[in-house]
Amino acid sequence: MSHTHNLVDHDACGVGFVTRLGGEASHEIVERALEALVRLEHRGGVDADGRSGDGAGLLTAIPDAFFRKRAADAGIDLPEIFAVGMLFLPRGSEDTARESIHSAAARNGINHLGWRVVPTDARILGPRAQATLPAIEQCFFAPQSKSTADW
Repeated sequence: MSHTHNLVDHDACGVGFVTRLGGEASHEIVERALEALVRLEHRGGVDADGRSGDGAGLLTAIPDAFFRKRAADAGIDLPEIFAVGMLFLPRGSEDTARESIHSAAARNGINHLGWRVVPTDARILGPRAQATLPAIEQCFFAPQSKSTADW
């Protein structure tokens, strides 16, 4: 017995993948990924004000040299192995959120190295996005020992 289903997904988010065989990083790949995001604008991820979006973005490998420079600028000396967290902290509760992150890292045997405030330009945001804009910060972590490769 054969069943035919007419599946139409009206609620799906758009997803695009851009890569280069061999894994060589280049700015061209980023430019193509940004073009893919522009082409997905029709999927409805923008508020009626035409300026507040749903947070669509790019996922890339951690740019090691970039983060080492930014961490150093924030007074953080990164070890050979490190991780970075991108956090959206609730306005007015930033200290509580930071302490929760620090405590969770300590409970799990991870060294918390410090915080970096991410520069932003709220002038480009729509009114709805501005009204709910979180504090955007990065935190850096390291394993307690170099032998911890997959922490």
